Amino acid sequence: MLSTRARQEILDRIGEALSHRAAGEPSSPDNHSTLANDDRYDASDAHSNRVQQRDALILQFEEELAAVGGLFHRAPNAAAACDCVVRIASVHKARKAIAWDLALIGDIGLATSLGEAGIEFTPGSAGVPPAIIDAASADIGVTAVDYALADTGTLVLRSGPGRARSVSLLPPVHIALLRPDQIIPGLDDLFPLLARDNESEARPDSALTFITGPSRTADIELTLVVGVHGPQELHVILLDEDNRAKEGD
Repeated sequence: MLSTRARQEILDRIGEALSHRAAGEPSSPDNHSTLANDDRYDASDAHSNRVQQRDALILQFEEELAAVGGLFHRAPNAAAACDCVVRIASVHKARKAIAWDLALIGDIGLATSLGEAGIEFTPGSAGVPPAIIDAASADIGVTAVDYALADTGTLVLRSGPGRARSVSLLPPVHIALLRPDQIIPGLDDLFPLLARDNESEARPDSALTFITGPSRTADIELTLVVGVHGPQELHVILLDEDNRAKEGD
């Protein structure tokens, strides 16, 4: 049991603390406020690190893609992405384009933009894969990307309904639409992601395509020739729309 004197000292200290707080002078640090500030600092710091890491991966991928003969474009919004596709098509005097059946391609309004430019557009179908002759007669094939490997500039495309391999392999020009969050460091990061994707879907991939630059071969007298077994040109358009907003900037 506390003595009368000890009890009085405790009460005096409590009373002093309450009087300071009433006067707006906290008697001790506000731990809750301090923790909250620390949390905000940590969240801000983590966000900054994520942005820096993503920017570094984008830059690395762009450099490696250029090293293997691919062409990199940035599109800050859907309209810019469509304009980029139309410009590429115009340079090649394309008359026909074929694409995967994905919401991403439909959402940016690509069919309308190509139609206005006088280019026949054949969208893919989830139920019926495009005929080989359709892909072979197209001047441009447009696909999305599942992952991109920054260390080699490689695109990774999963096949499936509405995602025919012929779209990326047969037309002489392949245009791939890429989102920033799909760029990963390398193979070590890829396989766990593919395993996760297959586990979450009822139908696993029937094939996986790795694309590192335009098609090339040195089978004939060891002379490097581009475009013999696939596209002569590979364009990658980074859809950077609202990237910063999604990150919280």
